Amino acid sequence: MYPFVFDIKSHHGIAREIHTAPPMHQTFQSGNVPQSGFSLCSFVPVMAGWHPREVPAPYAHFNVDSDELMFFCNAFYGAREGVIEEGSFTFHPGSTPHSPQGNAAQRSLAARGKVQARLAVMLDTYFETMRITTQGFAYRDPAYVLSWSENVPRAQPAGEGWESPSA
Repeated sequence: MYPFVFDIKSHHGIAREIHTAPPMHQTFQSGNVPQSGFSLCSFVPVMAGWHPREVPAPYAHFNVDSDELMFFCNAFYGAREGVIEEGSFTFHPGSTPHSPQGNAAQRSLAARGKVQARLAVMLDTYFETMRITTQGFAYRDPAYVLSWSENVPRAQPAGEGWESPSA
């Protein structure tokens, strides 16, 4: 990373009639993309797609050639609503399928043509693997992997009584 500051509020999102894929939110990239390096995407408040058949929630996908790390500046990210909280991180290693949790896609239909209050930053690597530190692993949500099921109770918020893997 370069030693400079970028205020995410200076990033202007793109509104389209249909869902915009992550590259439409790219703020900058570094390295020899797409062979190596990373891209940074900013998900800022923007009007959701307004086509009558639009599903504003992201589609189910997996990143074959990249790891995906997201930081949620607030808890208003529709696809993860009720699963993440302000300050949450999610990490989806390459080839790990992920999608909106539970009924998030269905719930997102009410957001058509409305401004979404989301605020998140996503880091995607290109053919470079991210690793979780022992300290980071200590703050994991053990129930996150099960959060796609509506029948699984939520775990404690991060940092409240979880044991470090090195403990």
